[in-house]
This record gives sequence, structure tokens and C-alpha cells, in this order.
Amino acid sequence: MRYSFKDLSIDITSRSVSRDGEALKLPELSFELLLALVQSAPAILSREQLSNTVWRKTHVSDETIAQRIKLLRKSLDDDPKNPRYIRTIRGRGYTLLGVVSGQAELFQTTVVPRFNMKAAIAVISFFCVSVTLIVLIPLESDAPTTEGVVSDINPSSKNKNKNKIGQIRGDERRAF
Repeated sequence: MRYSFKDLSIDITSRSVSRDGEALKLPELSFELLLALVQSAPAILSREQLSNTVWRKTHVSDETIAQRIKLLRKSLDDDPKNPRYIRTIRGRGYTLLGVVSGQAELFQTTVVPRFNMKAAIAVISFFCVSVTLIVLIPLESDAPTTEGVVSDINPSSKNKNKNKIGQIRGDERRAF
């Protein structure tokens, strides 16, 4: 799938951008940002929409988005004071200047979700804490109880108990 915009060619399959046949080197997030602008052209994308599209709903500051726009403009040799490609609309967001061809194929593209490191760390942390609590905190029902235990101080009863134990063991041997 390819989009054409002014003298740019954006190839989604190879994730590459070229100007008049010459390859331009774009960082991954800059490519994602350009792709979001191309796919939504001629609409204006707000910072929130860009955050949801490019950063996959991870909260990013307005300054982060502005810096990424700046990096994209630098990669495209686009002057913000006299833009050829990306226009900033104060208080509203960003848009492309011009007509993008290839938009009819927009719905054939698929979005590949990015790995969310924060969510993975949260899940692993929860798992570790849960395992630690299960191992370190014994269950009350497993603890030995003293209920029903009779303390016998009479020394002669100890011998009787020994005889009872011997009888039980003897009975067990006969059972097998």
C-alpha cells in the first residue's frame, strides 16, 4: 500500500518514505506520526487524537508531541515558518498541506498493537506480590491447634500411652 503526497511517497508495507525516489530516513514514531496525518488528511488531528493513534493511548504530553512533529519536519526538510507538508493549527492540532492520493485503500490497512511496557510491568508486579503473600502468609486453617489436647501431668499415664501406641502399631502390622 502506497500513499502519495506532494513529492513524497509513503509505503506502508516496507514502512518507508521517499522524496522523488530518494529514500528518507525516519524514526519509527516519526513514520507513525506521518502515517496518521496522511491517513486522516485533510482533517486536522488534535494532540489527543495523535496520542491515541501514534502512541496507542499511552498518555503523552503536548511537549512530546510537539517535539515529535519537530523531528518529523526535520526529516522531511519542512520549515515550520514556511511549511510545505505539515501545518500547525494553534489550539487545534496538525494537518497536512495538500491532497493525499491512495486514501481509498485506507480501510485495508491493519494496526499492529505495540507492546505496552507499563502494562507488562504492572502485571508482573501484581503476580510477584500475590505469590509472595501466598507463600509468606500461612492460612489459619493449616495452623496446628491446641483444641482438644489434654495435658497429663501423671507420669504413670505416659507408660500407658506408650503401650497404646505399641498396640496400634501391632494392629497395623496384622492388617497387612
